[in-house]
Amino acid sequence: MLGSIESGVDFEKRIQLIYQTCRSPEEIGSAFDALQKELGHDIDKKMPHTRQLLLENVDEDIHDLLKLQLNAAEQRLDKVGRLVLGANPTPV
Repeated sequence: MLGSIESGVDFEKRIQLIYQTCRSPEEIGSAFDALQKELGHDIDKKMPHTRQLLLENVDEDIHDLLKLQLNAAEQRLDKVGRLVLGANPTPV
């Protein structure tokens, strides 16, 4: 998905730049918010098509496994987001 929005290498470099240039959790949070706003429209636009392709090309067992992985990944990302932004994380 990210490869179709922006080269994976470029995306990694942008994340690395955020961590190299930002000095506080607030600056990091603002930089990631800006990156999300910049790429959010493209991600939202391409997500339905990507989901449809995925559903059309995998069998039911793989679909169930991916759904479990998605749920787990969303929980971990939420926890990481709270850590980055300095919020008090709740156990996952």
